[in-house]
Amino acid sequence: KPTGERIKINISDAIEVKDDVPRFYRSYYVGNKKYKKIAIPNLNVGDVMEYQLSVDYEVTIDKLYAVQAFPQFYNTLSGKYSIMRQEFNFMVESGLCLNMNTYNGSPEFKKLDYGYDFKGKKTDKMRTFQLVDTDRDKLPEELMSIPITKYPSIKLQVAAKQAVRVSTEGSVFVGEKDEVKRTIEPEEVAKRFNQDFRIFYYTIPTTGFSKWMKKKNFKSLSIDEKAKLIYGFVKQQYVFQLAISNLGERRPGGVYSIYENAYYPIKDFYFASYMSKCLEEAEINHEIIAVMPRNLGKLKDLLLGSEITWIVKVNKTGGNPLYCYPMNGYQTFDVNSDPYLFGGEGYSFVPNEKMKISKAEKIVIPVPDPSQNTLNTKIVASFDEQIEKLRLDRTTTATGSLKANFINFTTLGYPFADDYVRLYSPTFDEEKSIREKIKWDKEAKSSNKTKEEIKNDEEIKLLTDKRKELMQKELKGDYDNIDSYDSFDLKKPGIIDSDPTLIFNEKFKLNNLISKAGRNYTLEIGKILSKQPKLNENDLKPRQLDIMINFPKTIEYELELTLPAGYTIEEMNDLNFSLDNDMMSYKVESKLLAEKLIVKTTKLYKKIAAPKTEWQKIVDVFTAAYEFSQKKVILKKK
Repeated sequence: KPTGERIKINISDAIEVKDDVPRFYRSYYVGNKKYKKIAIPNLNVGDVMEYQLSVDYEVTIDKLYAVQAFPQFYNTLSGKYSIMRQEFNFMVESGLCLNMNTYNGSPEFKKLDYGYDFKGKKTDKMRTFQLVDTDRDKLPEELMSIPITKYPSIKLQVAAKQAVRVSTEGSVFVGEKDEVKRTIEPEEVAKRFNQDFRIFYYTIPTTGFSKWMKKKNFKSLSIDEKAKLIYGFVKQQYVFQLAISNLGERRPGGVYSIYENAYYPIKDFYFASYMSKCLEEAEINHEIIAVMPRNLGKLKDLLLGSEITWIVKVNKTGGNPLYCYPMNGYQTFDVNSDPYLFGGEGYSFVPNEKMKISKAEKIVIPVPDPSQNTLNTKIVASFDEQIEKLRLDRTTTATGSLKANFINFTTLGYPFADDYVRLYSPTFDEEKSIREKIKWDKEAKSSNKTKEEIKNDEEIKLLTDKRKELMQKELKGDYDNIDSYDSFDLKKPGIIDSDPTLIFNEKFKLNNLISKAGRNYTLEIGKILSKQPKLNENDLKPRQLDIMINFPKTIEYELELTLPAGYTIEEMNDLNFSLDNDMMSYKVESKLLAEKLIVKTTKLYKKIAAPKTEWQKIVDVFTAAYEFSQKKVILKKK
């Protein structure tokens, strides 16, 4: 307090919040993470709040690895509030390796020859690196921006280096002990590839792969078909060998769709090695690329091993190459789980059996066309008998990276491993599988379910119930006025590379969109399609940061609304318009066919980046989309 009084807040009084958790804090998977809030009483302007963000991390040195690294640390010097003075004191014990640098005009670290041990005792066995910063303006809250790439920032990582030569899984760049490493040269990335990648490459088992290729008749397939099949093979091997066996799946013939296991992502280094091994056996020309995602900066600022992602490029004669990105348990070939890899800078390497040294060639990952990442939502709507509520039958179709917004919810309870075995397993025997299924079906009819089968059924019900609950919460992102969520139906899971489109259907009711006006009704037509973000005053100000969008995409909503008997719509002039520029576009098309109102909206994101001077083009589209979402029409009595 300004008077000098200090009041300590008891964090144990925080209350867990389950509903309306801000999207930023929602977990991407079902786990044990919780979101809590605490009320701070008698808080007034002029009060000073002190808080601490801490992470406790302990590393047990594994003698099998050449390097054992602590987690990386990033931070911008600017924050949510203006800062009068801030001081970073980073202490590291002698004998450890340190990668550390400052960026975008940040003050430099100064080295002190002493530090304090964990008991608080001063010692010269610890080095202290100190950075003092003053009079720092607050970070602007701007949409579509990555402050760490433009604002003064720091990053660092500590590693323990051992006198052995074993793979580090390509995850760490280290210098000499007791020296500060500030940059990474292309030759060092090439060393990670030529040393660690090759070691990893030759340890990967591809049991049955050659036999499987013959079974799939690889010689008759195109490069695209071969690459997609290999991607599926690697995914099947990963799910069965790693995700299921290592993460505790209990039985080979039971429920494979345990949520945490399905989402668990494959390490990019392992993915690239496995893909390369299979592509090599299939005699498919390819490259391995170490990419620095755009949201982490330019390749010249590479410092930490975790800042690069290893991907695979499949080359074709007379056609655009295919890029394969690290997967999770239900990701397909057309998905990039980190869209900031698009447009990212990287180094490309050509693997070969003869162990020749590959040099790092600089490359930029191409940006996809908006048509490759699409979300189409078709809504068939009608009024209830009292003309008070709307019944919606909504079918969502997603392709490419836009599937990532839904697929971790929609596939809950779906036995995806059955599909993987059938399509990708080297040991799958279709005739034997059919015979066994017939046998199991007969046995199931003639006997009661075993405890194991009952447990399977219970788990599937729990998962599908959880799926419905999660989908209902997600629906709140589109609607404020849900009256009831009635059903969910997964039409296509979108996890098979030969049929990667995700399709699901939902039925629900909306209220508070209709109001009576004498003999007529007023209908909030724009809100039937979905919510649209409303820009605030801050969003309309001149920008300080350049624009960064995750990936080009196409988002469509199509509405077919059956009007109540005896009613029509006369004024539709403002239900048709379009706005188009080189950054984005937004188009609304509407028509009345007998008793049906047809409305279609299309929004395109065309680019991934632009200078801040282009912001008004995005503002124009966002404003137009929001204004349409507030449109009303009059249902006029005939």
